[in-house]
Amino acid sequence: MDKGADFGSSDVKTLRPVKVAMLTGDGTSSLQAGATWHYFDRDLGYPVTLINVRDAGGVNWSRFDVVVLPDGSYGNLLGKEGALRKWVEQGGYLIGFEGVLEQLASNDWGIKERQPAEAKPGTYDLIKTYGNRERDGIKEYNPGSIYRLEMDTTHPLAFGYPKTYFTLKGDTRVYDFTARGWNVGVMKKDAQVAGFTGSKALENMKDGVIFGELPMGRGSAIFFADDIMFRNFWQNGKLMLANAVFFIGQGRGYRL
Repeated sequence: MDKGADFGSSDVKTLRPVKVAMLTGDGTSSLQAGATWHYFDRDLGYPVTLINVRDAGGVNWSRFDVVVLPDGSYGNLLGKEGALRKWVEQGGYLIGFEGVLEQLASNDWGIKERQPAEAKPGTYDLIKTYGNRERDGIKEYNPGSIYRLEMDTTHPLAFGYPKTYFTLKGDTRVYDFTARGWNVGVMKKDAQVAGFTGSKALENMKDGVIFGELPMGRGSAIFFADDIMFRNFWQNGKLMLANAVFFIGQGRGYRL
């Protein structure tokens, strides 16, 4: 080789097939589950086992290397004594989108949602104008805007990406930097590049993590606060999901 790693050296890794499951049905986002399934089935041609949430209690999770959770509500599965948490601690790799992070935060997985700073109202701040009620209501609203993230390209989740990633945010959730894991895609101040975000929401949407990994026991939870494949047209996120499944899902012994 003129440059880079030599073929046949220890720097060249062998990928083994990973067994992937995805929860669908009751309480999950059909749009996100459908887009993710389409990606595996049509783009990659890779098998994924679909499991309805109502049947999750009877699943032998040790059959799978990676479990994907679309935006949704998963109840006790993600609790401190839940089946999926125990599975991760024993070496499983969980991939969660959007609202899943709220459940990880509430169950002490090592991440917390950013809470807006509480400002004490002044003497006249509570006096509002009725005619401005709609305008005042959108100050904390983000209907969908594009934000610039800074990526840790040394982490396998960001393999193949430049230092900058543009994410489509459809909400105002930002998570505090995690000390337990890896902050792979982070939002700093002045990150908005297109779209509308209310003034109060914009003030809080800075200095937080959007994509990352939370090691736990022998496994990890990989999280995406945004829908990286929104309705299957946000193409730039597809590589990141593949990195999560086929690189991180290989286990701790596989790192770039």
